[in-house]
Amino acid sequence: MSGVTLSNITKKYGETQVIHGIDLEIKDGDFCVFVGPSGCGKTTLAAKFASLLSEMMEARIVRLVSMEDTNRPQPRLLPHYAHMLNMPVAHWPISQPTDWGPIARNTLQIIDMACTTDEVIQIWPDLQDYFGDRKLQVVMAIPSGLATNRLAHELDKAAQLDAQIVLTKLDETEFSVPEVSQLITKSAKVGWLTGTLELSGNLAKATCEIMEQYLLGYVIEKEYDTDASTDAVKSDMDAS
Repeated sequence: MSGVTLSNITKKYGETQVIHGIDLEIKDGDFCVFVGPSGCGKTTLAAKFASLLSEMMEARIVRLVSMEDTNRPQPRLLPHYAHMLNMPVAHWPISQPTDWGPIARNTLQIIDMACTTDEVIQIWPDLQDYFGDRKLQVVMAIPSGLATNRLAHELDKAAQLDAQIVLTKLDETEFSVPEVSQLITKSAKVGWLTGTLELSGNLAKATCEIMEQYLLGYVIEKEYDTDASTDAVKSDMDAS
């Protein structure tokens, strides 16, 4: 059958491994759960994957699911995308596992977690019990522009969930030097890169070539900053 597979993508710079073995294979009957901080573009990301997979798995049904806190107002973005993609969409209450939908055969369910990553971690045992021995993929959207401390916390949560990282909002702003440094320090498993302003396109695998561009930019910017600081010191000394 058709599917989407990343097989053991790795990359090292000297002794530092910056891309760790990435394997993401979505098969029939599996579930793909999208998590991430508020405003990270995970709903758009979930819809992008749903659109991609529906094209590659024409014999299977792809269904969107919003897992949400019924006590909070919920955005209508996912139903809007479902209508655009002509896909069914379901709503599952986070706190009521008995009301979660049935595990349908011949169906791939893309689950948008409309809650915080901390809440996902809290209900994770319930999710694992519910899905049983079926493969559960976790994808975390990490947007560019996060404060360094917050990015570090989100990457720690990704590690707890063994999540594949997707760098999002790249059509709005690039990742900064401190952000790239955090990705390296935390050994983040970066699998995809995408923009989230539009539903169509702008979804790419994080190949070695693409990541090299980011790391090269990181090195150049770091060297430029060092040279600029040195020049500034020299200028101060000359002035005195």
